[in-house]
Amino acid sequence: MPILVIGDLMIDHYISVEKSRINPEAPTLIFKYLHEWYQLGGTANVAKHIKLLSNNYVELIGDFGHKYEILEKLLKEFDIKYKKFIFNKKTTIKTRIICDNYILLRIDNEDIYYLNYLETLSIIDYLEKIIDKFNIIVISDYQKGVITDLLLKKLFNLIKKKKLDIKILIDFKNKDLLKTLIDYSEFIHCIFPNKNEFCKIINKELNTIEEFKEELRSFYEKYNFKFNVFLKLSKNGCLYLFNRLGGIKYFENPKVTNVVDVTGAGDVVIATYATELNKLVANKVKINERDLYCIIEKCLLNATKHIKKLGS
Repeated sequence: MPILVIGDLMIDHYISVEKSRINPEAPTLIFKYLHEWYQLGGTANVAKHIKLLSNNYVELIGDFGHKYEILEKLLKEFDIKYKKFIFNKKTTIKTRIICDNYILLRIDNEDIYYLNYLETLSIIDYLEKIIDKFNIIVISDYQKGVITDLLLKKLFNLIKKKKLDIKILIDFKNKDLLKTLIDYSEFIHCIFPNKNEFCKIINKELNTIEEFKEELRSFYEKYNFKFNVFLKLSKNGCLYLFNRLGGIKYFENPKVTNVVDVTGAGDVVIATYATELNKLVANKVKINERDLYCIIEKCLLNATKHIKKLGS
C-alpha cells in the first residue's frame, strides 16, 4: 500500500579527498580532491529508505528549492513519485568532506524559510486530491520551514473532514509544534523525538535511561495525549511509550562495532517503522503491543546496520 512522506527536502553532498602534504603558506594540511557525489537528504532520505525497504509506492511532498534538478534526478533513480513545489527558498545542501572513510568537515548551505499562508494552502489543495489513497503518512520536520502549525492543523482537519483512518508518524525538531500535536493527538499514531529534542521539550537536562523513563512518564501524565512515543536514545537504544496501556518499555540496541557514520540513522528508524506498520495495515491486522515491539526491534536493527556504512 502507498506511503506519503511530507517535509523538508535536502541534498547530501559528499567530497572525497586524500591527504597530500603540508601547506607551505600556513600550518595546515593540503588535501587532494578525488571525487564527489550527491545523495537524497532530510525528508527525501526518509522516502528513499521506505522505498528500499518495501519497494512500495512512495510519494514525496516538499519544497524543492533552487537545486530541484539534482533532487529530481535522485528521486527518479529510486522510482520515488513526487509533487514538486518551489517556493522562495534555496535547497538545503549539507556538504561533507570525507578522508579515509571519516568525515573531516561539514558545511551547511541553507536559508530557513517558513511557508506563508498561500503556499501552505497550495500543498493542502494538492493533498485534498490524493490523500484518500494513503493509509500511512510520514511527516519529517527538520525545522527548515515546510512543517508549520498551519500545515499540520489544515492536514488534521482535512483528515477529519474526509473521515479517513490514516496512521500518521511525526519526527519533529521544532518544539513549538508540540501544542498542535497534543491538541490533535487523536490523529497521530506515533512521534519520534531523539534524546536532545525531548530534553528541549521538557526543558531539562537528562542523562540516564531511568531519568528519561521517569520524565517520559511525567510528560504523558501532564498532557494525556493519545499518540505513542518512540524516544531515540542514540547508542543507548530507545524507550517506547505504548499509549493504549500507558506503559513504557526500554529497548537495547543490537551490539555494533566500527561505527562509521550516524548521519540519517533517525531517518532509517522512522522509515522502517512506517514500512512495517504499513504491512500490518495492509493485512488489516488489529495492531497490538507485541506487533509494535517487533517493529521497534527491527527499527533498531536496521539503524545499527546503517551506521556501519559511510553516506548510506
